[in-house]
Amino acid sequence: SYFSDQVRNLIGQTTIEETVALINSVGAVVTPDSGPMHMSLLLSKTKTFSIFGPVLDSSRVPRGLEHSHIISNCDKLPECSPCYNGRSFPACENNKCMRVCKPKEVKAMIDKVFRTC
Repeated sequence: SYFSDQVRNLIGQTTIEETVALINSVGAVVTPDSGPMHMSLLLSKTKTFSIFGPVLDSSRVPRGLEHSHIISNCDKLPECSPCYNGRSFPACENNKCMRVCKPKEVKAMIDKVFRTC
């Protein structure tokens, strides 16, 4: 795999400035619908793999960006998803919608994209 020795979890460990610098220095970003996802999509050409659950991906990602790759769980999402109403999320005890996409599936998608480059 392209990333087996290079995957880093930096959640909560960087400032905004450090996050932007990191995004611009890596080969790929894997992120949920979050600030870093939008920074990666709009401030860089880094391949961005966005994972969605409580929000429909079609409403959150700018279209026409060749470096944007959506990891969609639509065929596996629980009945409660999407639950975001545009202003707030309801209380959620288990985050089922974010747990249906397994790391192995994410890795397979990344490998597929990089094989076709």
